[in-house]
Amino acid sequence: MADLIPLTLAFMGSRPDAAARVLEDMPAEDAAALFAQVPARVGADVLRRMAAFSAARCLETLPAERGAGLLRELPFVDAVTFFRNLAPGARTAISDDLPADLARDLRIAVTYPVGTVGAVMDQAAVSVTAARTVDEVAKLVKRRRRKTTDHLFVVNDDGRFLGTVRTGDLLRADGKTRIDDLMDKAVAPLSNRATLASVLGNPQWNSYLALPVIGRTGNFLGALSRAALGAGLAELRRGRATRTQDGADTLMGNLITAYLLACAGMVRTVAHIGDPAPGTIGEPE
Repeated sequence: MADLIPLTLAFMGSRPDAAARVLEDMPAEDAAALFAQVPARVGADVLRRMAAFSAARCLETLPAERGAGLLRELPFVDAVTFFRNLAPGARTAISDDLPADLARDLRIAVTYPVGTVGAVMDQAAVSVTAARTVDEVAKLVKRRRRKTTDHLFVVNDDGRFLGTVRTGDLLRADGKTRIDDLMDKAVAPLSNRATLASVLGNPQWNSYLALPVIGRTGNFLGALSRAALGAGLAELRRGRATRTQDGADTLMGNLITAYLLACAGMVRTVAHIGDPAPGTIGEPE
């Protein structure tokens, strides 16, 4: 057992695509037994490469706390995909173990159809009201302690989108300057219901790293970044893709399958997957 787990860790870390293909073909209980024993960052890198249905079954089999730990390590687009495929009971249980803001964002995101802007937008994008001064906005951004794009999004008192402000312009402006005096009104927002494919050719991507997203009434909902757009489209393509020959359909894949099944079987004889675990291999207790 002691010899198998380090080898499993090394394989999952060095060949996550191959590991994902194998784990998809294993019973969810066996795959989950392995995910329960490896560090969350390693497990998440393999999990995100699995088919959504298989990944969701693993998350459902794991203790909610461990499933939430894996989701926290995933890019938001992948987290939404797997969260969407969870059974309602598992979705609720895992949500309870997630940070409140991430749980909220995931619940909202899954209300949108797959492949739409709303499903992958950043709902925590920084928005400020037009009457704020540069000094006030600077303090607000500092308190948020989150990475922002090269723009802030400006709204009126009712939350309707008005324009954007470049962060560089904030640094150069006098602290008493109102935000609406620096605002760029030329940015055309995206609809939350638009498909990702339909916004791919938007010429504004040549000038902006992220574009504002609005609802039907013009209310600001979030932002779609170039990175999120690319990840969302990649996820759609991955869902339609056929299996590669790096998985269980090759001789090497069969050997890998047998090896991982042996590891999973040994893990499950030592501890039940639903029992609280004192720690994970490679992580402090």
